[in-house]
Amino acid sequence: MKRVVEIFIDIHNISSPQRLKDIARIVFSSGDLVKALVVTKPTGLAAQAGLPEVMAQAYKLSRTVLVFPSLSDAMELIQPDTLYLVARSTQENYLELQEFITEIRNKKRVLIAVHGEDANFSREDLSKGKPIFIKGFSLPIGPVAEVAILIYSIKSFIQR
Repeated sequence: MKRVVEIFIDIHNISSPQRLKDIARIVFSSGDLVKALVVTKPTGLAAQAGLPEVMAQAYKLSRTVLVFPSLSDAMELIQPDTLYLVARSTQENYLELQEFITEIRNKKRVLIAVHGEDANFSREDLSKGKPIFIKGFSLPIGPVAEVAILIYSIKSFIQR
């Protein structure tokens, strides 16, 4: 029997309720591929209005949403083999998407973090895991598109 990696998708530091709902819709529509949507450091209207709507939708769909005040707290509870962070610019020792897909095939549990705003992760956050860079775009594509590309790529290559 083929071992399946447990995948947790984290949206970090999000303030837009619409972005949060869009990302949740993508994660929830992935079937059993994603074990849980993780939200770390939600702020503003995303925390006040978006999160309650996402939690209600998750309940209706029997999906899991985990909320933490920081990325460190999420890592402490989830205990992933590796934390991957989607970088908005090339970082030292970053993985390209195909390398990332190949690497997670041999993992038991991974946490994949996407920054909820149009910013990059802090150096401190990047030091906690491995950066991934999605090549092929001349402008930043934003967290909703990044999550969609990640889930599509994982579904296409892991579930073969």
